[in-house]
Amino acid sequence: MFNCVFQELSQVMLHKHYGIDLNDTCLCDQAIAAGYIERGIKPYEAINEQTSKIGLERLDKGIHGVPSHEPLNAEDEERAYRSLYVVSSMMERSES
Repeated sequence: MFNCVFQELSQVMLHKHYGIDLNDTCLCDQAIAAGYIERGIKPYEAINEQTSKIGLERLDKGIHGVPSHEPLNAEDEERAYRSLYVVSSMMERSES
């Protein structure tokens, strides 16, 4: 279950901030996600590590269309969590 939440949060942040999907990274591998979880590394920290290794730039923080190297932070992860919660709540209501 923790892998699932870790990967869902990662997917939301990768898509929003970098314009890529989880499957475009090694974070889609459940063993890798589990390793991060076991070491106490949060999804945003894992994304920062992975994106810095491959030189990805954020698409959402640049000035005048120039991408940013600003790392993700806990606030970005909290927003991703809230967006997942809202979507889940909406889906549950529509199924009722």
